[in-house]
Amino acid sequence: IEYASNGFYGASVVERRMHGERSDMLGMLMTDSVFGAHLVYDPSTAQFHVDLSELASYEPIKGYAALGGKATFERDGPRLRTVMLEYNGSRYSDFRIPLVDRAYEENNTRLGWRMAEGALIASLLSMTNLVLHVKDLHVEICTAFQAVTVDAFANRPKHPMRRLLDAFISRGVQATNDNLRLLYDFHAAQFSLAPLPHDVQLKLIDDSIKQKPLNLAEMDMERYGQLRQMDPGWSTKEAIGNSSRWGWRWHYRALTVQRLLAKYLECFLDAEGMDEDTVASDALS
Repeated sequence: IEYASNGFYGASVVERRMHGERSDMLGMLMTDSVFGAHLVYDPSTAQFHVDLSELASYEPIKGYAALGGKATFERDGPRLRTVMLEYNGSRYSDFRIPLVDRAYEENNTRLGWRMAEGALIASLLSMTNLVLHVKDLHVEICTAFQAVTVDAFANRPKHPMRRLLDAFISRGVQATNDNLRLLYDFHAAQFSLAPLPHDVQLKLIDDSIKQKPLNLAEMDMERYGQLRQMDPGWSTKEAIGNSSRWGWRWHYRALTVQRLLAKYLECFLDAEGMDEDTVASDALS
């Protein structure tokens, strides 16, 4: 409840977390928000990295800064601390510059590293909203899931597996069809998903589909961290509850939800008399 999205409440959470600390908003977001999904660990340096430089080639909405950039983080107690930013050909590692601070605090103007930080935050929002959410979930997974399920069980609509999947299909249709029309027929996407014109967003989606094909096995939370060289110990309840060391909060939450869904599926099928042998021998399943 404390961190639920409720209007502008998230801003007050950020302000409380930032009070009295060095102004490292990006580090805080990488620690506590879904942006942590983009982290990659390098064991040789004990650092975490985010590389969104590929977004620099996409023309932003007129008047908006270009996307792109890179960032490096190190563990600092229970949170991540930004130690390096790269953006638009410049590299920043000194974050205590009075001129930059005054411009931000007195005139709400981003200079130097703060400009790079803002661009990284906008880029992370764009990749999370536009690619992970709209492209991966709605454009690819939901539509394929719906088509395959409806076709496979066309002659057996009361099959336990079909009844299990119906709720997910119905929600997928509800959340996808009208929303895509709103986002791209009425151009709402460029105000809500990324600071890119709607046609440039569609190009980014198309490029992502062609250059980085979706692989469901890589989205399995049991393997997600391994592919990013993350220590499994960072995604445990003990790590998340430890106030003196860092834990991969986003992944712990996602992994917990996935495991709960797996239990739900197992319970449903057990109640329908479908054990592993039955599922394996059932052609539709």
